[in-house]
Formats: sequence, C-alpha cells, structure tokens
Amino acid sequence: RAELLALKSPGRPHFVAMMLKKGYVRTKDEGFEAFEGYHGSEPSLSPEEAIDAILCSGGIPVLAHGILADGAKKLTEEEIAAQLTRAAETGVTQLMAVGGSESLNAGVLRTLRGSRSAPKASPSVLLALGWDRDQAGQDLPELDYTGVAAVGEIGLDYYYEGAPRKAQMDLFARQLELSCKLDLPVVIHTREADDDTLGLLREIPARGIIHCFTGAPKFCGQLLDLGFYVSISGIVTFRAADNVRESARYIPDDRLLIETDSPFLAPVPKRGNPNEPSFLVHTARFLADLRQMPLETFAALTTANARAVLVK
Repeated sequence: RAELLALKSPGRPHFVAMMLKKGYVRTKDEGFEAFEGYHGSEPSLSPEEAIDAILCSGGIPVLAHGILADGAKKLTEEEIAAQLTRAAETGVTQLMAVGGSESLNAGVLRTLRGSRSAPKASPSVLLALGWDRDQAGQDLPELDYTGVAAVGEIGLDYYYEGAPRKAQMDLFARQLELSCKLDLPVVIHTREADDDTLGLLREIPARGIIHCFTGAPKFCGQLLDLGFYVSISGIVTFRAADNVRESARYIPDDRLLIETDSPFLAPVPKRGNPNEPSFLVHTARFLADLRQMPLETFAALTTANARAVLVK
C-alpha cells in the first residue's frame, strides 16, 4: 500500500529534503508537493511535520537502498540470502550491491556476506562503494576498493535543497577522478542537474553507468555520446512515466541496462511492495514488449551489457 503526502505550504525545502531522504517519490498535483512511498510501524512524521502534510493512507516498512542496507530495519544476512534465492528462481544470475553513504557502504559488505550463506545457485554479487551527493561537504574517510567492481553511487541531485551545489560538484569530481585512477566504472545518480553532470563528465573522462535514468531523450543522447550505459528501473512501468518510456526506446541495444534500485520503485505489478531483485523480471518483460523483442533476447543483451561495463 502507498502513502501520499501533500504539502499545505509548497516549497518548504527542509520538509522536501526530509521526505526524499525517507525514501518517498516526489510528484506534483494541483500545485502541491506530493510524496508517495512507504512507512513502517513507527510514525513517519513528527507532530510538527504532520501539520504540514496530509496523511492519506497507510504503508509498509522501508528496507533500504540496494537490497542491503539501512531503512526501517537492516536486512540480516539470512534475509539477504533469501532475497538472492528468490532472485535466482526468476533467472537473475548476477547483481550489484551499490553504496553511497556510511550505512549503504556497510550494507554492501553485509550483502556480500549474505551471498556467501545463500545456495550456490544464487546470483553472484558485485560491489560498488562511494559517496553520494548527500555526503558532500563532510570529512569522508577513504574507502578500500580491493575487489570492488565500481565507484558509486555518486553524482548530483538538484531536485531538492540538499547539500550546496558546489559541494556536490566538488565531491562528484573527486569521485570521478578516483574512478579514473582505479580504472573502475562509476554508478552515477543525476537529477535536475543535466548541465553540471555533462560538464564534469566532459572534463573528467570517466566511464560507467547512469543509474535509474528518468531524463529526456536529449539528455540521454548526450550521455550516450560520452560512452555511458543507461540503466532503466521499474519507473518505466508507472503510468505517468512517458518520458522514461521515450528514453527507453531511444537507448541502443548495446548500451541498455536494467535495475531495481531496491527497495524503492518496485515495478507494476509489484508496486507498493519493497522492491527486490526477483522483481526485475517484471521490468525486463515490460521493456522487452516496449522494444518489441522476445524477453529472452532482451535478457541476453542486458546481461551482456552489464558484464561488458562491470566485469573485467
């Protein structure tokens, strides 16, 4: 089930930032800011925050970004192993656990440990570690990239008033330079930051993935021209996501990837549930139909693309 919150006073940056950090998806309706997502057994809002919002329905617990990390709870290694087993049953053979903060990076490592206790037939797990835009301006420790497949999640987000833009750009640039030094691909988040994203990617010759792409075909083409792979999430199945479907048609076969961004953005018909890797088949089936190709062909080409960018 979904929760919808509409601000009585639009443009409250601190409130918008809080809701997005809680994992809500921002939409707009009748001039209000609206948020759709999940909440756990504890109240999502303080009494003061509730004054600014209208709670329209109930929800379910948030797990966290990546299958792996912190949300309403931490997945145990046993729960991670169960998710990997369900993923294997749907045909997922390999996946990436993506970090971006102290808790997410720790969750990535916990996912690796959970994969070791999963059945041998479970998907293998690749790791990405990095510092995302919310960590900008902080004193961040160096990470150990031994055995890591990518630097990420990194990038820019100007959708809400989070870290200052200059601080985001400085951190993003440092992470891009690190990826070049390590000869690792990057996993990039970009939202309403097209020009600054392109500017840095043209300046620093990194390679890798634009994850959970929601931009227009023009921006998509500019990223493709720079050599990046573009990944589509379950958003493509949402009724209002015409721009994502337009971009998904535009991406050439040899640059297209798919992802969950779990536990968020579960595809139709699983929307309203915490997302997990086993749900990827629904996104794959939708995109195969959209691109008018057999599911088996689509699965083979996206698998080959993922291995081309992530596996040496």
